Amino acid sequence: MQTKINWKNHFVGFVLVVASILLAFQLERWGESKQEKELVELHLKEIIEETKFNEQQLEVVIEKMESDVLKIDTLFQLIDKGEDLVNINRLVFQLLDVRPPYVKKNAYNSFTTSGDIRFVEDFEQKSEIISLYEYHDQIEAFGELLLDSYEEGFWSYIREELDLRNARPQPIEVYTERSFINGVSSYRYFLYRCLATYRTHEQRMEDFLETFGTEA
Repeated sequence: MQTKINWKNHFVGFVLVVASILLAFQLERWGESKQEKELVELHLKEIIEETKFNEQQLEVVIEKMESDVLKIDTLFQLIDKGEDLVNINRLVFQLLDVRPPYVKKNAYNSFTTSGDIRFVEDFEQKSEIISLYEYHDQIEAFGELLLDSYEEGFWSYIREELDLRNARPQPIEVYTERSFINGVSSYRYFLYRCLATYRTHEQRMEDFLETFGTEA
């Protein structure tokens, strides 16, 4: 006698198996999505902290550069008068402290090299992060130009002509020499160019922190 197959039960069982597989898949995907979101939040928190550090460092550099520009202007005024060699010499030695910005990129490098940046669903947020660090590269490039100008013009001259050991003032002719004036002028030019770029980037970091800082 042939056993009658209960197709209804088979169908219900099949549906339950399929539903269980789909549910398990969804739960697994939900777990992965939750993990990916947590990873992005962790990376973003580190980038926010890194941006705060970079902003503080850049602020210090900007203040130093603004001070140096004023010192150079004062130096030229004193040189034009051809007197007060003590203060002329003092200002020159103060300008020896050149300070390009240091930019941390550890958090961003971790975000990109790990591949976790692909989990950022907000396209605008991802674009802002990438753009922010591209501008970090720009301020580093300007810092290198500043150092080149300093070393090739200003430093190369005073290394040969000034008393670096005792810091004694030199005859006025040492400070009025064209090589010295051109070296200081070139250094001032790059200071001014850097300042314009750094101020813009400082504002960019402030805007980034205002937009995304509360999400970390």
